[in-house]
Formats: sequence, C-alpha cells, structure tokens
Amino acid sequence: MPHESFISSGFCGFCPVLFFEKLPSTMDKAHDLAAQGAVEKTLVLARTQTKGRGRRGKFWKSPEGNLYMSVILRPQEPLKN
Repeated sequence: MPHESFISSGFCGFCPVLFFEKLPSTMDKAHDLAAQGAVEKTLVLARTQTKGRGRRGKFWKSPEGNLYMSVILRPQEPLKN
C-alpha cells in the first residue's frame, strides 16, 4: 500500500505523489497508473526496486537506501522518431 500525498512545486504546480517502500519498477508502476488514468506529473517514488530498468530496457541497479522515481508525462505534441 503506497503512502499518497501531494506536493506543490514549480515543476508540477500540484502533483500527486505515490511513495512505496519497495516496487519491482517505478517505471512499470507509472505505466500502469497512466493506463488507469492517473494525471500528468504524478510522481511514483520507491525506496528500492527489485527489477528496475533504465532506458531501452537496460538493467538498472537499485540498491536499498536510495530513492527511485518515475513521472507520468502526457505530451501534447506527437513524438518524433
């Protein structure tokens, strides 16, 4: 069960923040939440990840004692290749 709160900052104005002690991947959790309709700039934080991955699916070492984050973005312009 996540700890849920909201922060106010220059980046997001008023952002939902979901904090988890442990997740397989913040990126996967953010993807699932986005598919369920989570608002843009929702932050997904975890103290540790068990299956973290970086860009293009590369392994991402996620030792305990750090903070890992993914953010949901919903670009208004089409992505370019």
